Amino acid sequence: MDQPRQPRRTVRLAAFLLAALALVATLAPCEAAARQYFNPSHYYSRTPGWEIVFKPSPEGTPGIVAPAHIVINRYGLRGDPPGSGHPRIVAVGGSTTEDVMLNDAETWPGRLQALLRAYLPGAWVGNMGKAGTNAIHHAIQIDKVLPQLPGVDLVIVLVGLNDMLYDFHIHHPADLPASWHELQAFMYAPPPTPSLAERSALYQLVARVVEGLPRLGDREASVVREVEFGKTMERYRARRAQVQSDDMIETPPDMTQALAGYRARLERIADAAARHGVRVVFLTQPSLWKPDMNAAERKLLYAGGLGSTDEWFVNPRTKWYGVAPLAAMLKSYNDTLLAFCAARGLPCVDLAGELPKSAAMFYDDFHFSAAGAAAVADIVRRGIQRLNLR
Repeated sequence: MDQPRQPRRTVRLAAFLLAALALVATLAPCEAAARQYFNPSHYYSRTPGWEIVFKPSPEGTPGIVAPAHIVINRYGLRGDPPGSGHPRIVAVGGSTTEDVMLNDAETWPGRLQALLRAYLPGAWVGNMGKAGTNAIHHAIQIDKVLPQLPGVDLVIVLVGLNDMLYDFHIHHPADLPASWHELQAFMYAPPPTPSLAERSALYQLVARVVEGLPRLGDREASVVREVEFGKTMERYRARRAQVQSDDMIETPPDMTQALAGYRARLERIADAAARHGVRVVFLTQPSLWKPDMNAAERKLLYAGGLGSTDEWFVNPRTKWYGVAPLAAMLKSYNDTLLAFCAARGLPCVDLAGELPKSAAMFYDDFHFSAAGAAAVADIVRRGIQRLNLR
């Protein structure tokens, strides 16, 4: 005689529940471990585990001969994860903080950490630089990322250049959507309505590993992406050399409205740091631009074209700002920052005023060479010594 259906169903349900509980008991520790390396509910300027190699060339990145191998730590920053010591410092900025052509220890945040450890052995400096970000993004990043980091004591913000470029559509298209700001600020931001898979760190970790594996049969594929950055810089310089004289803008635009907007964005950065109880130090942005540039220095220039860098190669009559207006415009942004810090009683290191304007310090208009990064780190170290960090 057949057994009653109800007990049989009860046994099957119990077996299913036991199997589910066993699966959860197995996966839960794995999920917890995965969240130590990537938390799907966190914001990351660069995604943890992201790895890339930027390759130099003699003409494109003069003075830089070794590739830069970047591996992002579990907090989404360049450099080592923070230890148990203090002070803990986060460097915020665009490409002149990130400095993708230098390895971690050679960037100015990396060198600053080494200098500080000579007398503060527990010092840590994390590099949250992300190319293309400006003061709008820095305020968002500070607001979202600082709560995820253990006990940050100080934020150092190198700012001004990308605000100037953004405000006057230099290296930027004129029609950026409103959503661009958060997309630019973070390589990873949690989705507003995440699916079950998107909530799982383990799932996302496995998915990224699988995505990064070479395709079957592709013998040339590499897990680590390599970028011929030196060749890109050669191409940009060659494009600038083709600009006709009547396409070169030699006078600065009216900057009244732009500078007012910049100051408001600086307020947002200072307010974001204050909300999280973290001290902030600002740095003015240096550049190679000056009236009396010699031939070797002029050879390094590429910047100033209107529109995105892709547009430069589509429109042969793209307008380009010359050295004199670029220098004057950046000085106005730096002066605005100095005045803002004086009014708010905030420390500001006039990096632009102290770093020599020479080809030894830069490999293009404004990105630091290894020697330039070392000089920046020393200037910043001296500038923050008066804060009595411990």
